[in-house]
Amino acid sequence: MKCYRTFCAYITIAWAHSAIAQPLSLPEAVERALTHHPTVAIEQLSIEAAQGQQKTAAQWPNPTFNYAREDLSDNGLESGEWVAGLGFPIEALWQRGGKVRVAAAHVEAATWQAARLRADLRYSVQERYVAAYFARESHRIWRENHALFVDVTRVGQVRLDEGEISAYEQQRMLLEARSFQQHAAAAHLELQQAQRHLAFVLGADEGNETYELATAFPAPLKLVDLDALKAQALTTRTELRAARAEEQAMQAEHNLAQRQRWPALHLAAGYKEQTDAFRGVAAELSVELPFFDRNQGQIQRRRAEAQQQALHVKWLEQQIAQDVVNAYQTCALYKAQLDQLGSEKDLRTVLEMARYAYQEGELSLVEWIDAIRAYSEALVQRNTLIQQYQLSAFRLEQATGTALVDLR
Repeated sequence: MKCYRTFCAYITIAWAHSAIAQPLSLPEAVERALTHHPTVAIEQLSIEAAQGQQKTAAQWPNPTFNYAREDLSDNGLESGEWVAGLGFPIEALWQRGGKVRVAAAHVEAATWQAARLRADLRYSVQERYVAAYFARESHRIWRENHALFVDVTRVGQVRLDEGEISAYEQQRMLLEARSFQQHAAAAHLELQQAQRHLAFVLGADEGNETYELATAFPAPLKLVDLDALKAQALTTRTELRAARAEEQAMQAEHNLAQRQRWPALHLAAGYKEQTDAFRGVAAELSVELPFFDRNQGQIQRRRAEAQQQALHVKWLEQQIAQDVVNAYQTCALYKAQLDQLGSEKDLRTVLEMARYAYQEGELSLVEWIDAIRAYSEALVQRNTLIQQYQLSAFRLEQATGTALVDLR
């Protein structure tokens, strides 16, 4: 009994220590993650890289300076010439626009990829915040239920001393109290792990920060028509918009590859002077003869990639529509169950009635233990149902790419 009380005191002290935490609402947690999480900076650098490529594609090619000189002599006769001029690749005139369109499409795709990462990060924060919040609630439930048995054993000891119950009954209650104590300890461990997971996604050093989670659940949900949500998802889902941008980029690359079938042309113009005093303007045009390579392989590759991406976009549209249906049905199911769920106050009232009946001798020990177990299971099930409903609401938000939960 002494060891049991010592362990109870240790759990109480550990819980009191862990309760020293920073206040944190869910919107604040999301904003913190979007500001400090390293993957956000990584994706931003991807956008900057694509923007750099876009700047390069928009530049005209540098002209080339050409200089050639000849100094010839034969048996005292001297001859020679020199030519200086500037050259320019003429194919840039019809290839530059295509390269700019390709680069612009890649910038758009990188931008939407970053938006997709932010949306996934938002959901990850919501998921871990909810896990930490309900882990705290679960720990509270098991602690309170354990306290019930501690009180029962105290009353039982009095009744044992007065000869109203047997030593077996008192021992049985002690065993039940230890069982609930173990549940409370496991719930405390789960809470610590959930807090660490939340701290990690928020970018906390070593993930050891703890938070006082201020948001109450379930949060109000604006559940609208399913068809409207599916239509909305096809316009707002960031991964779909990124895939469409990639399709545009690949189509632009295919068009550019077709333009590159034309042979490379290089025009140079300058000034020429000979040793015999002849001088004047000189021009040179070099043309690549497309006898063998007419860029057929690159054209075939780009066409296949564009078609592949187009099929991927269609498949993604079907998958997103299915995601919305599944998320909607899951959320509606949990909401219907939640509407039929009794309040914690109602469950507490039933337990208090059973406690009074047991203390008055109207309930047997087995009936009283069953009453506490039923109360505990009902609270745990209620807590789990609310958690699953809230997660399903956030999952529906993610599936539709639309804000549906009011967290104000």
